[in-house]
Amino acid sequence: VKIQGAALEAALTSYAEERDPIEAMMDARVKSNQEFVKRRRDWLETFVLPSMAKCQVFAGLPQEFLEDVGATLSADGVVQAGEFFTLAGASADSMLILLEGQVRAEDRKGNPIGFLYPGASVGEIAMLGVLNARLATLRAITDVKYVAVESFLFQKVLGHEPHGTAEVLRFERLVARRKRQAELGLPL
Repeated sequence: VKIQGAALEAALTSYAEERDPIEAMMDARVKSNQEFVKRRRDWLETFVLPSMAKCQVFAGLPQEFLEDVGATLSADGVVQAGEFFTLAGASADSMLILLEGQVRAEDRKGNPIGFLYPGASVGEIAMLGVLNARLATLRAITDVKYVAVESFLFQKVLGHEPHGTAEVLRFERLVARRKRQAELGLPL
């Protein structure tokens, strides 16, 4: 039930004993929301934005663009040590940015092909829409925290004003280069 302003005021006047508990509940909700916003801003500024700035795909972009992309991100993904969190060949539509922990990249047969540390990213080509599959299996060596930059949200930010010509052209050129690499069978 939604009660409009004048009707709510009339109800609270008629039932004055309910006013204090309702106001206390609303004050608690406002405080909780403010605390959440502060924790999220701190999380973005401390972990996410610095990690995004290290990614080749985002290097050199305006801070405002990074903040707008960061605003679309959900809370950290968490993977326990020893667990897989991507499998080579699995469907993909996001780029993963490692915030904490260490990861071993493996080929389809389980052979190690490299290691990833905080600030590393994988799946740029999935986020850009060039390829919709993971190229490597990732296994957490330690407990890991990461964020996923979803393709559809990234595209939404990219197409939103004030982000325009410079950012769009940069990513269009990057997509064209990555597609050409894939066509030629070159490493991505």
